[in-house]
Amino acid sequence: MGLLLDDLGKDLMPKIVPQGRIRMGVRRFTGGMVPALVPDVVTNFASVEDFSSAVAATSCVWLVVRLEPVRWLRQKCSFCCDGCNPFSFFCFAEYFHHLRTGLAQRTAPRPTFTGGLDMIYPIWNCGVMERTLPKRGAHIWLTPTVGGNLKLWNALRFSGWFAGEQYRLGYDHARGLDLQGYFSALSRRPR
Repeated sequence: MGLLLDDLGKDLMPKIVPQGRIRMGVRRFTGGMVPALVPDVVTNFASVEDFSSAVAATSCVWLVVRLEPVRWLRQKCSFCCDGCNPFSFFCFAEYFHHLRTGLAQRTAPRPTFTGGLDMIYPIWNCGVMERTLPKRGAHIWLTPTVGGNLKLWNALRFSGWFAGEQYRLGYDHARGLDLQGYFSALSRRPR
């Protein structure tokens, strides 16, 4: 699936470096006595290549999306991977800590999952979301889980057609959320 994402990225990557509004959550590999994948965030892209490598790192889920467990990210001078951490049981402790302390209202709000099996996504991602999201202000989530549109059985469907269909459905979903006023907290960009 990583190769498919890389091919899509070549066609969809912006020609101008996006600045300001984009923050990408990753897990950064730390060495030492006890190696770990710690939550981190990537911002301020100096070039399109920086942006492209950050996108590749955020889609690096070992054995699920890519064969390699981590990708080198120049901005962090470290190996990094996707924010979700499916091979760690610590994420469950982290999620329950977020629930108990109230952090989950910001890092894994209820509209981002339907309560079924897709609850694994906020569990896997809450640590990275804590680092990625600012502590104040409005947080606008754009995820297939908002509105219950995520279908876990689609995780094993690999094809160019299906990837295109997912993009089409994602844009339809975003348009529907916009019509419902979901993005009203954001200021509109001038056209």
